[in-house]
Amino acid sequence: MSIMHLFKSAEWQLLRRLCERIGKSEKRRVRLDKNTFACPCQSGKLYADCCQPYHQQAAYAKTAEQLMRSRYTAYVLGDIDYLVQTTLPIQQAKLDSEAIRQWSQGTQWDGLTIIKHRPAMAANQAMVIFEAYYRTPEGRQTHYEESLFVKINKRWYFKDPSV
Repeated sequence: MSIMHLFKSAEWQLLRRLCERIGKSEKRRVRLDKNTFACPCQSGKLYADCCQPYHQQAAYAKTAEQLMRSRYTAYVLGDIDYLVQTTLPIQQAKLDSEAIRQWSQGTQWDGLTIIKHRPAMAANQAMVIFEAYYRTPEGRQTHYEESLFVKINKRWYFKDPSV
């Protein structure tokens, strides 16, 4: 089996996982092509040109908003390792990866709205205010959050208030 075939196969598996986890309204926005699809973070870009390089560690988010969007996409795709790796290093060992996995995989994600990005709150700190939408049997729900991000050695990290 060629490396190119494996790469295409991995992309196809990622697309299948994405379609299994997102809501029907989001599925209409996803281009069902095994090589390219719209990024779940709703940037308007293709996943390959948006969050995928961060998930593959080919690049690091240049802004807290980019990191926030890539973390939302990681929740949609079930990339728990990425969620842990992009949390402040001092907090990573305290995270409950299984609880994160259950929240990620048990949620029918339905969109993201960035309300405000405050890129210069303090030295090496930024805030992103957002709403993440998800579906339950009761209908569409909203998760509102004001997230703090810290820049260490030119890399942004999420500061988890629960640990």
